[in-house]
Amino acid sequence: MDGPHRPESQNFLGSLETGMAKIFIVDKSGDYSHDELLHQGGHELKRLEGDADILGELFSFKPHILIQNVTGQDMAPFCTLVELRKLPKFASLPVLMLVEDSEDQVNLALSSGANDYIIKPVRATELTSRIGALLNKQNMFSNEFTSGVVFANRYKITSLLGKGGDSTVYRAVDMHTTDDVALKILKVKTEVDDFHPQFERETTQLAKLDHPNIVKLLAHGCHEGVFYLVTEFVNGRSLGDFIRESPLTERSAVDLALEVGTALEYIGELGIVHRDIKPDNILISDAGEVKLVDFGLSREEHQQTVSIKGEMSGTPQYLAPEYIDGRPPNIKTDIYSLGITLFYMVSGVLPFQAGTPMALLSKQLNEPPPDLVDVSSGVSREFADTIKGMLLKNPDERISLEEMMTRLRTLKDSYPPDQD
Repeated sequence: MDGPHRPESQNFLGSLETGMAKIFIVDKSGDYSHDELLHQGGHELKRLEGDADILGELFSFKPHILIQNVTGQDMAPFCTLVELRKLPKFASLPVLMLVEDSEDQVNLALSSGANDYIIKPVRATELTSRIGALLNKQNMFSNEFTSGVVFANRYKITSLLGKGGDSTVYRAVDMHTTDDVALKILKVKTEVDDFHPQFERETTQLAKLDHPNIVKLLAHGCHEGVFYLVTEFVNGRSLGDFIRESPLTERSAVDLALEVGTALEYIGELGIVHRDIKPDNILISDAGEVKLVDFGLSREEHQQTVSIKGEMSGTPQYLAPEYIDGRPPNIKTDIYSLGITLFYMVSGVLPFQAGTPMALLSKQLNEPPPDLVDVSSGVSREFADTIKGMLLKNPDERISLEEMMTRLRTLKDSYPPDQD
């Protein structure tokens, strides 16, 4: 390897941190000159030197990138690539071709389906740069990032936290501060109409929030066409995880509801509605702190929402009737969703169940919930009545946040000290 270029290639690999990418190399020339550098970059290499079953090996190895070295006038690499692109599994696999200094070979490479090419002789710095660029583009396209990737030149991804319909959330390290953070990658393209104003509205709202029961927004932006949010990392589990293991006691549910209620009081003063209260959006830290997360659907009360005739966001099991109808959400909307959450928290079952989302929404609109005392033995009449008041269909009749908090505090004070 050319000495003057070595520091540049090492710096690139160190900043990119694509970590353990699987690189499949088809090369009949026997040139191994750059393998050591790729191994040092954390990549796993597999070489194929003869005329073996390339497609079969690809299915077996499942690479992140394919490198094909064209030797002489051999047409096999181009024919193989044409066949490869016909397979859905490999239609978007990044392919880098190493070609002779020939306009015909360059044109053949691109027309056959190569994403990029390098004219030989290949310099180490150019090879690592092209590999890194292709892997980054692939990551941006799919929003799927492997451990070790550095996003936006700052956030080093360490693990996947969860996936949703509109986003993927990773645990990452902020390389500027060394703090653990949660990195939320939104699955939307920059060309989507009217998304940028929506994104700015969301982040403007989040930036306002500073409360011990609300996850803190640390940064946001758009990197290479990908929108993202960075929030504090909560070392713990979601309420949904706890409920799926075992329902909570009434007393635990009341304690948790009071903490969520203080967060709702806080955002209510700012005129903000969360609109997606549910167990998976309530985190409980290892230290016992309760954090309300995912304000991605939040908006101010005066802003109009959309009905199910258009594009409705949210989780059907927890949606309030007025939101389903397309009426503007307010704090009563969040109270309804919290009521569903509390019902599920102590019983382990949801009050409304159906085979399809539309049938479920119909039940939310038209059917009263079952009485909690009939579903969960051991809950008090007072607690069940509080839930019933939170789940009234008409938001004007539904109990207020102030009344809900008063009832919950009264319940909390009524429990004997030795109750679990």
